[in-house]
Amino acid sequence: IDVIEKKIGLQHISPRLLLVAEVRKNLPYASLQELVEEVDFKITKSGIYHRLKKISQIAESL
Repeated sequence: IDVIEKKIGLQHISPRLLLVAEVRKNLPYASLQELVEEVDFKITKSGIYHRLKKISQIAESL
């Protein structure tokens, strides 16, 4: 998340990913279940995992 923020800015990722990225940035050591409980929309642990994986792939491609 920090890599994306420094290189292109978080505003350049999709809003779906941005919401998860912001929660993860605020709670870097939280479990997937804790992240699910923190977001303002309905999502599963699997959904959080896949969005975090996509964020990681974006960071690696930069």
